[in-house]
Amino acid sequence: MKTSLIIPSFKRPDTLIRCLNSVFKQTIKPDEIIIVLHQEDKESFKKIKENFSNECKTGYIKIVKVNKIGTDVFYQKGIKEAKWDILFFTDDDAILPPKWIEKTLENYKKYPYVGGCGGRDIVIKTDGSIIHKKTKYVGEFRYLFHFVGRNHLFLYPPRKKFVHCLKGVNMSLKRKYLKDLEFPSNFFEKNMHYGIEFEICFWVRLKKKRKLLYDPLNVVFHKVSPRPKELFKRNDLIILKTSMANKTFIFLRYLTLPQKILFIIFSFLIGNLSQPGFLLIFLSPYLRDKKVPLKILHTIKGLSKGFFNYLRYLFSKS
Repeated sequence: MKTSLIIPSFKRPDTLIRCLNSVFKQTIKPDEIIIVLHQEDKESFKKIKENFSNECKTGYIKIVKVNKIGTDVFYQKGIKEAKWDILFFTDDDAILPPKWIEKTLENYKKYPYVGGCGGRDIVIKTDGSIIHKKTKYVGEFRYLFHFVGRNHLFLYPPRKKFVHCLKGVNMSLKRKYLKDLEFPSNFFEKNMHYGIEFEICFWVRLKKKRKLLYDPLNVVFHKVSPRPKELFKRNDLIILKTSMANKTFIFLRYLTLPQKILFIIFSFLIGNLSQPGFLLIFLSPYLRDKKVPLKILHTIKGLSKGFFNYLRYLFSKS
């Protein structure tokens, strides 16, 4: 199996070079490296050329550019440009252990029927500390539509398992299941930074009927770095509304009709502490978070926006 490594990056040249240095320490190197940059990210382009001039000249490192901001745009471009069997994805602030690709390919050989493989990202905070918490669940829906990510926590007891969604910093997928992947970017909220993994993983799991394997021992180190200010011009409540809108749009495209109805009712009335529904207003006096009423308002706004985006999408298809 030949491999393509896709690294979306936006104005973080130093961490990108650090990530690339870890790529070249792999025991099995990717057959091509695709770096997706924004057209205004001249500093990253310059540093890649300076540090990896030979690899750029030979075409081993391929730099492609986009003119919009949003992970959906970056991912779509990377997938379109990739040409090999297995597409690896990681972030520009990740550090890849030497056997990351090797271990992933071993999983594909052992589980040839899966559509994708991923693993844990060990988060290194800005003060250098590491989160050591344990979890019983990772990358799955626990009740109704409450998604538990926790890819950065230690799955205990450690075991390989099939999950509903992988995390982009440590994710790989078979290209043959992504060839006709639909990216309805016009119906996502602008500057989409939330939900792209749902879009891709739901496509592979629900459209292509392929399982996704999570290996907690095949890790990457995620040394989280500050994001450029262009990505955070809006406050947390606006981000909550945007993420809820994108989540709603994606879920409504992939769920069955009964599931869609349950999702709308559950999200509107109950939700969760991050995206609370209407009934949680009665618990707000007992919660420490004073923003609960505002969160409820923006959750409902996001839910409504995602629902109308879904209707627009259906009309565009008819």
